Amino acid sequence: MAAALPVFEGLRCATTSSSIILSEDVEFLGKTGDLVSVRAGELKLEAERKENEKRKLREDAEALARELQRLGPLSVKRKRGMARLIFGTKIDKRNMTVPEIREIGTYTAEVKLHPEVTTQVKITVVGS
Repeated sequence: MAAALPVFEGLRCATTSSSIILSEDVEFLGKTGDLVSVRAGELKLEAERKENEKRKLREDAEALARELQRLGPLSVKRKRGMARLIFGTKIDKRNMTVPEIREIGTYTAEVKLHPEVTTQVKITVVGS
């Protein structure tokens, strides 16, 4: 017959902890680059929080893409010269793929709202 294991009341199962290096400041825990010890449950909760945050950002980007599609073409008024050429067009192309815009007309730009969400927007350039 096997000997019974002792029962300790009020004690919980031993929790495993992990040592991690913080990649961002965490209130009440430490600053970026600190080596801290956290319980496995806390690590799982933090991973779930980050995953939910990423999902929310993607959903917001998808909603914005639908809204941009619903709005239709965007109109931009620019000063023009001879032969429909325009002056002073400057576009921040970090999050957009835009064809070269040198004259009045309609163009299609691809806008990157999120690493996984892009949409196309029509731009109508009119001269003044």
